[in-house]
Amino acid sequence: MEKTNKEGIKDTPITNTELAKFAKKTEGAIRAMELRSPKKFEALLKLYLESKKESRLTLGGDVVMWSTKGGVGKTTLSSEIAAFFNVPVIDCDKNICLDGSDTGGYSSHYEKNEKVDVREFPWNDPLSISELPSPAIYDFGGYLSESRLELEAVQRAKLVIIPVGTDMLDITKAVESYNMIRPYNKNITFILNRYTETETPKQLGDYKRIKQAIEAALDDEISMLKLAQFRIVPIASAEHVPVYQKAQEDSLSKHKYARLLTELEHIFKKISEFTSEE
Repeated sequence: MEKTNKEGIKDTPITNTELAKFAKKTEGAIRAMELRSPKKFEALLKLYLESKKESRLTLGGDVVMWSTKGGVGKTTLSSEIAAFFNVPVIDCDKNICLDGSDTGGYSSHYEKNEKVDVREFPWNDPLSISELPSPAIYDFGGYLSESRLELEAVQRAKLVIIPVGTDMLDITKAVESYNMIRPYNKNITFILNRYTETETPKQLGDYKRIKQAIEAALDDEISMLKLAQFRIVPIASAEHVPVYQKAQEDSLSKHKYARLLTELEHIFKKISEFTSEE
């Protein structure tokens, strides 16, 4: 049965899927405003979808993942970022980049990532990077050779990300990586990966403690993002599924991993902003 609202406009059931989702999502606000007519729903939906379209995150250029320290999450972070922005992730360890060996290729940590064999490209050719797709995520081991792909990729990158763990060696290697990259690209940010201790009134959390330690070592302010340790990360990796996707597979997961999703979304947003700057 059709109902008539206070303005005398007949309401009909909402059938449009997007409209229904929007109505459900904004149910409280709509009830408060007593906006019940399909026409007003459609007008609001149009504004909503336009705002979502305008705010869609994009990658404005290449991103290099760099650290001289192993085990800090370079490959996982590279694959996660590449999957979110739907760009290739290029896996290039020191053997490929430094001595021209043919043991590598595009990383396919997640099935969603594009796969191409790097052996098709002449790494010793200084112009070879121009043949590679852009934007892309470069996953490097962190040993710079001034005549090879690393230097070209670092110089072309809109952003260099240095992952850092929570122990002293991780911090030392992060500082070493920063000093190595800084002469070639000043657009650098750190990602504190797998932190566990949050700040309390009695002690500094991992984020503040490590950020202060790096800034003291460099005698300079730094940009640092953060991603806490979650059990779902190795589970998603084993299934070759992006963590961001795995954490949203059902309503329970969304609730359980709300903090993880918030941190990942913040990382994606900042990367989009950093790579879009002129």
